Amino acid sequence: MKSQWMKTLHNQTITRVLSILTPSIILRALAMDIFIPCLPMVAQFFAVPISQAQWVLSIYFIGAGLGQLLLGPLSDRYGRRPVILTSIFIVGLASVACTYAKSIAALTLLRLLQGIGASGTTVVVVAIIRDLYEDHITPRVYSHLSAIIGLAPLFAPYIGGSLLVWSGTWHSVFYFVAIYCLLTWLLAFKYITETSPKHSKHIPNNLSLEMAAELGGGSGKIRGTIKNYKRILRDREFIKYGFCAVAGLSGLFLFFSISSVLLIDKLGISADKFGVYFGTNSLVYMLANALSPKLQKRVSIDRVIEYGIYFVLLGAIAMLIIALTSDLSALGLIIPNCIITLGIGLLYGPCAAGAMKKYKAIAGTASAIYGALIYCSSALVVTIVMQFEIKSTIPLASTVLIFALSSYRILRLPR
Repeated sequence: MKSQWMKTLHNQTITRVLSILTPSIILRALAMDIFIPCLPMVAQFFAVPISQAQWVLSIYFIGAGLGQLLLGPLSDRYGRRPVILTSIFIVGLASVACTYAKSIAALTLLRLLQGIGASGTTVVVVAIIRDLYEDHITPRVYSHLSAIIGLAPLFAPYIGGSLLVWSGTWHSVFYFVAIYCLLTWLLAFKYITETSPKHSKHIPNNLSLEMAAELGGGSGKIRGTIKNYKRILRDREFIKYGFCAVAGLSGLFLFFSISSVLLIDKLGISADKFGVYFGTNSLVYMLANALSPKLQKRVSIDRVIEYGIYFVLLGAIAMLIIALTSDLSALGLIIPNCIITLGIGLLYGPCAAGAMKKYKAIAGTASAIYGALIYCSSALVVTIVMQFEIKSTIPLASTVLIFALSSYRILRLPR
C-alpha cells in the first residue's frame, strides 16, 4: 500500500506538494548564502586572514557535495522520512554549535557537518518527487524546485546582512538558521511520511529490475553501487557535462566568496546593502533558469550550454577590461557578473540533464556522484583562488574566463 501521505498528495495539486517541501528544499542554499555577508567579520573576530576564513564557506560546499554520496543511498535503504528528519536536525544542531565555536578551525568543522546535513534535504526532496510522479511530470516539478531554490540566494544574503547590522555579531545568523530548522523539522514531521517504493511496500510497475536491485540491501547492493560508481566516472559524456557544470558553479561560488570581501571590506558597503547587490545577481540567475527550458524546446541541450558559455565569456572579458582600466567599484563587479550569471543559469540545468540522461535506472547514484563532483571540485577551485590577496575583480574574471574557454573546447570534442 502507498503511504497515507502519498495517497493524500496524489489528490493534491503540485502547488500543494511543493508548499510542503519548500522549507526543506531551500535549507541547503539558505544556510550557505545567509553566511556570505559575515565572512569579513568572521575573519576579524578570529584574527585570521580572509584566505583562511573563506574555508568556512568552502568546507560547506564540500560537505554539501560529499554528503550526497552518503545520504542518497541511505534514503534508498532506510527511507525518505528518517533521512530528511535527521538531516534537518543535524543542520540545526550544527548551527547552534557554530555560535559556541572558539576558533576558526572549530567553526570550519561545524560548517562541514552543517553542509553534510543540508545535502540530505535536497537529496530526499528530489527522491520524493521521483517517488510520487511519473516520468512525464517530474521535469516540470523539478523546474519548479529549481525556481524555489533560487529564492534563497535572492533573500538570504539580505537577511544575513540585516541580522549582522542589527545584532553586531555573526552569531545571530546561525541562531536564525537554527530557528528555521526547528520550524522546518516540525513541518516535515507533521506532513512528510514515507514515499520510498521499498518502505511504502509499493514498487511501481515501471520500476526497472536494475533499480529494484538497487533498492535492496546486503553486500550485493554495496558491490553494485561501487560498480555503478566506476561505470559513471568512466563515462566521457558524464565527465564532459560535469566539467561544464563545474565551470559554472565555480563562477558562482567564487562570486560568493569574493563579493563580500570586495563590497564590504574594500568598498565599505554595509552588510544589509550588500544583500541588495547580491540579490540582483540571484534574480538574474532565476530568470536564466526560467529561460533555459524554453530554449531547450527549440535547440539541443549542447547548443543551450554553448549559448551559456558565450555569455560567461562576454561577462568575464567585460569584467577583466573594467578591472584593468578603472578603479574598483560595485557596478564594475555586479554588472559584468550578472552577464556571467546569466550564462551560468542557462547552462547549469542542461549540464545536469546531459550528465543524467543515460542513468534513469540508477538516477540516485548518478545524482549523488554528479553533486559530489561539481560541489567538491568547485570548492577546490575557490579555495585555491582565495589563497591570493583579493584586491580587485581580476581573480574572479580570469578564473571564469579560463574555465569558460576550457568548457567550450571540451563541449565541442567528438563524442
